Amino acid sequence: MRCRPEHLLSALAVLLPFRATGQQSIVLPADDRPLSVSLEDVFRIGQAEGEAWQEFARVDDLAFDDSGNLYVLDLASTHVVVVTPQGAHLRTLGKRGGGPGEFRIPSWIEWNNGSLVVGDAAASMLTRFGPNGQLAGTQPLTDVPPLSRSVVSYRDGGIAFYRSFGSRTTGTVPIYDGDVVTGRTRVLFEVPDPGSPQASWSTTSSSPSGGGTNVVRLTRPPVFTPDVRLAGARDTLFVVSGVEYRIDVVRPAGTVQLTRAIPPRPVREADRDAARDRTRKTIENRGGASIGGFTIQKPSREEVNNAIARIEFAEQLPAIVAVRADREGRIWVQRQGEVAYGEGPIDLISLSGAYLGTLPAMKLPLAFGPDGLAAWSEVDDVGVPHVIVRRIRPR
Repeated sequence: MRCRPEHLLSALAVLLPFRATGQQSIVLPADDRPLSVSLEDVFRIGQAEGEAWQEFARVDDLAFDDSGNLYVLDLASTHVVVVTPQGAHLRTLGKRGGGPGEFRIPSWIEWNNGSLVVGDAAASMLTRFGPNGQLAGTQPLTDVPPLSRSVVSYRDGGIAFYRSFGSRTTGTVPIYDGDVVTGRTRVLFEVPDPGSPQASWSTTSSSPSGGGTNVVRLTRPPVFTPDVRLAGARDTLFVVSGVEYRIDVVRPAGTVQLTRAIPPRPVREADRDAARDRTRKTIENRGGASIGGFTIQKPSREEVNNAIARIEFAEQLPAIVAVRADREGRIWVQRQGEVAYGEGPIDLISLSGAYLGTLPAMKLPLAFGPDGLAAWSEVDDVGVPHVIVRRIRPR
């Protein structure tokens, strides 16, 4: 993240929680202001057979550094592949293990203040690598259980995140600030819980000698129930929860709420079909995969069909699907498409909360880099993961 004058607020933000001095509300224009961009292909990586570094088992997260190098997190392979701005292999970071620079279940990556930060969900551990790949530090996070993938870098030395499991019995979701150097955490903000999975534990015998296996059973909310969505940059955090078009903009000086007259829409049968197909592919693709040294048992066809038949659905699709921040300080707000999981229009909003305009339906990048670089991940028809890097240019 580039150093800017407004980062002088960071020192105060580290010491004090965000407290609104009286929340303001801004109503964004109801009508779209059309914008357009061009997408220029830069490179594409990912192969079923070829160079070992391109044989991704799965692509779980992406990040760019300030020089335009791309970092690809492959959770199943327990490492991070580093690629140059031209698409050449630079280095591979980490491996499975419990020592310095090693991971058990790396679940997310973020570029923050000159370092790559890797979050290990199995140990609530942060590992930092410098720009040349050197190990810069390893630090556990205090006060919270393992992190979810919902993590964003929003200030120099700080990330924001929320917990997916375990703490949602009060009806609210705390949004935490975590210091990537000290590991200290604090609550920044709270939002109403839109409906989260709840976990329960049971033990079953797995061997004649009486050895036990811990089994996690999840009672999930209906499909299309929204979770919290986060984006942030330059000491500003954007928080989305619920089904309405509502964004809380959290700053050290207070909180502003943005709203727009774009309502959630009813769930249609085409949306349910899309969810069933997505669930089936997810179950089938994860069967036989190895995560953190454990192999996921491949389900039978009957088990897959039973899982599909048990799916419950919410009544509405949320107006906002996802949010991301680019390097220019704009927030990209992905709206719902014509069919669930499809491409929808993207609103661009400034850090000050001003509506800049709307792009036509397109897939939201997973990561933004310098000089207009952006990266997407996709899986082809035969199940091979790919990463595509393009340059976004305004028209």
